[in-house]
Amino acid sequence: MDAKYERSALQTARKSSNLSTVGEAIGFCEAENSATFPFLTHGVQSMMTLATMFRSFGWISVFAIASTSVLAQHTHTTSHYAHAQSPEVSNLTRDEVRELRNGEGMGLARAAELNHFPGPRHLLDLRSELDLNHAQIDRIEAIHKNMRTDAIAKGEDILQAEIHLANLFASGQPTAAEVKRVTGHLGIMRGQLQAIHLLAHIESTRELTREQIEDYDRLRGYRN
Repeated sequence: MDAKYERSALQTARKSSNLSTVGEAIGFCEAENSATFPFLTHGVQSMMTLATMFRSFGWISVFAIASTSVLAQHTHTTSHYAHAQSPEVSNLTRDEVRELRNGEGMGLARAAELNHFPGPRHLLDLRSELDLNHAQIDRIEAIHKNMRTDAIAKGEDILQAEIHLANLFASGQPTAAEVKRVTGHLGIMRGQLQAIHLLAHIESTRELTREQIEDYDRLRGYRN
């Protein structure tokens, strides 16, 4: 580079250093040097392309971070209660209402199920695999029917108590005494419901042989 080009380059650098952004500086250099340094024009254009790309990526990154932040805030603040309520019993989910109304187990007999006391419904489902005879099937069906009848009745009582509890708070004037009374009653009834399911497991197990109990545990995945 000769002295003329060197002086021109220095002047351009000083002028462009006063500009506020990389894009402005590169644009200025392109205008200044296109005539003075023809061989630099292609390089300056390449730099402009890169600068544009970086600015685009920068805005994309800012948008992505902002969107993620908003989504995270929404996830943390929105309660799952908002969309899971039963229209009939506001403080229970639809599944909970259905299970109570149908006399389903709801995992209440897990203490029996996981300790070699099979339940009547699953025994009937596995009657062929367990080689249950007709007499066993008849007795287990009777156990299951009685259990379901009692569980449905108790489940309905629980639903009514849950409705009463919800109404206490909906009124805007729940008293400590009434809340304690209702929840205490609910606790007793839920314990009674659990006992209904557990006792059915005990009765069903009495109808089985040792080998059938072992086969049941294996089929249910409780032993190898």
